[in-house]
Order: sequence, then C-alpha cells, then structure tokens
Amino acid sequence: MSHLSFPIDNFLSESIYTIAATEAAEDAAEEAAALLVSIQADTIAAQATADAAAAAAAVAAGSWGDIKSATVVAGVLTLTGHGYYKVDGANASNNVDTINGLSEGDEVVLTQADLIHVLVFRHGVDNLSFLGGINITLNALIEKVRLISNGTTITEASSRP
Repeated sequence: MSHLSFPIDNFLSESIYTIAATEAAEDAAEEAAALLVSIQADTIAAQATADAAAAAAAVAAGSWGDIKSATVVAGVLTLTGHGYYKVDGANASNNVDTINGLSEGDEVVLTQADLIHVLVFRHGVDNLSFLGGINITLNALIEKVRLISNGTTITEASSRP
C-alpha cells in the first residue's frame, strides 16, 4: 500500500503546488492590473488638470492672447504685432491715419479703452483702406474692428453690413 501512496502523494503535491502557483499568478496579475489602472487614472487626472489650466489661461487671455494697450499719438497708432488691443488717445475724438508695427498676415482686434476716447480710423489717409472707402468709427465699448495687414496696407479682415 505504501508503494501506491507514493505516486498519489507526489501527484497531489504537484497538483497543490500547481494550483497554488496559478492562484499566486492570478493574484499578481490582478494586482498588476489594479496598479496599471491606478497609474492610468493618475496620468489621466494629471492631463485633465493640465488641460483645464491651459483652457482657463486661454479663456483669461482670449484666443487673441492677453489684452494689450495702445495710444493714438498725432494720428499714428503703433502696435506690437497681432493681438487684441484697447486703444485710447489724447483727445476726445482721435483720428487714426496710420497703423505701424504689423507684419504681413498680422490680424488685430481694436476697441476703445474707455468711453472718453472715440476712435476714427480714416480710410485712404495713409496706410488704411476700408470697404466702400468709408471711415470706421468706434464710439461705444461694444464696438470693435478686426484688421489685417498685407505688410503695407491695413484693411478690414471681414465685411460689415
């Protein structure tokens, strides 16, 4: 009888060892999967936080970047490249005959800095050219003009009614 029990004992020991090893491997695989999910969740959370911060910065700055200031001096408005500008002047009504500081393809959005300074962009006086050959006047804070430079002349970037 002892002769028969040895192979059965050996078989049972190997089976128990195989089952234990399989269970250990399954547990390790589950722990690895849980760790991977945790790492992925942390990565996604970090990316979402970075995306939210970038979106908040874009909203704060607007799609045109930070708001810049510019002043009309003797009919000349000097800008520092593309962007969104609040413009003021020395007088209650300020004629803008020339815009400097733009390169070919630069677009700008201009609005009044306050209600005190009306802006009149004068067609054809120097480097400004507008649809219909008429001046553009901004005399309310909600009014804006979008202009584009071809490197020499500044024109409206879109038509108006």
